[in-house]
Amino acid sequence: MLGKIDRYILSRFVKYFFINLLIISGILWFTKIVKFLEFATVKNISFTDFILLSILILCNLISFIIPLVILIAVIFTLYNFYHSKELFIFKSVGLSRLQIIKPFAMAFAVIILFNYLLLFYLNPLAERKITALKTALANQFLISVIEEETFNHIDEKMTIFVDQKDSSGVFKNIIIYNKDQDNNDVIVKAKEAKLIKYKDKIILGLNDGSRYIIKNHDIIKDHLIFQRYLTDLDFFNEEKEIFTPKKKISEHDILELFKKETLKNYKINKVITERNHRIIWPWLGFILGLIAITILLGGEYNRKGNVKKNLSVIISSLIFVICYFLLKNLIFQRINLVFVSYVYIIFFLVFLLFCNYINRVNQTNVAKNLIS
Repeated sequence: MLGKIDRYILSRFVKYFFINLLIISGILWFTKIVKFLEFATVKNISFTDFILLSILILCNLISFIIPLVILIAVIFTLYNFYHSKELFIFKSVGLSRLQIIKPFAMAFAVIILFNYLLLFYLNPLAERKITALKTALANQFLISVIEEETFNHIDEKMTIFVDQKDSSGVFKNIIIYNKDQDNNDVIVKAKEAKLIKYKDKIILGLNDGSRYIIKNHDIIKDHLIFQRYLTDLDFFNEEKEIFTPKKKISEHDILELFKKETLKNYKINKVITERNHRIIWPWLGFILGLIAITILLGGEYNRKGNVKKNLSVIISSLIFVICYFLLKNLIFQRINLVFVSYVYIIFFLVFLLFCNYINRVNQTNVAKNLIS
């Protein structure tokens, strides 16, 4: 059961957590969404699709910034307690560090569970929705721009002719004229073409056709007959075959990352590093919060000391996070060291809790000496 003081501490932390979450996610969301504004205007995207894309992007941002938000919320909460003299009251009524940590830890646990829900299932779902939406929007744009039985001038170098097109984005008997990097004429003919997703790009896949590269308008430099062909419409792509589009690693939920099929489709280092990151990342928030609590509740309470403590929290947290990413990179290169990341997290968790427990024992001994 939570006492009145526990509920009070919890309510103050939750308040600052949501305020900072809204501010930080709002700023990052705005910088991300600005990139889509021009895309939305040029491609004539509907307002509904734009809002849907914005919400999906926000889901990915939240899971990434939650550890930072926890850290900032703890700093704000304890600073507020210090400024209003409430920390002195907590100490005077006999609250130990562990008792002050208790409501924070309960909030951290709930946030960790929410972050796991995001990282394990909601974020992969959002990634898949974003990819599908981008493909559909690109398809819709190309369909709306290209007219049947007409030479469509896309830009100064590119012209596309299609015999037929349908609402699903399939083009029949397509001819594409363009210039390559050496200013040679490139002509591609195919019986069928369709926009697809390949290696994080939206490109055009062509079936049953041929490609001609003509030098000086009359000499055939290269001739390719293909059954399947990929092009990004710039013709700088030298791929000779169209592959079955596969999901990005971030589009797989946590259960898929443990399946043998996923390990076959990607490098094993990449899969293990990704699932390891998703398991560990939520705990960074717990540890960053404990770092802030341990440092800010230590020593004497005064204005000058409080500034030093805040700087110590920022520097310690920064070092901890940098070491985590360095360790993550090392594990990607040497996958047999994956257990080290778990040791790293458990060590800091136990160490910080031990530091606060020792402080409680010392306070108890001081109180006994004063009584005797």
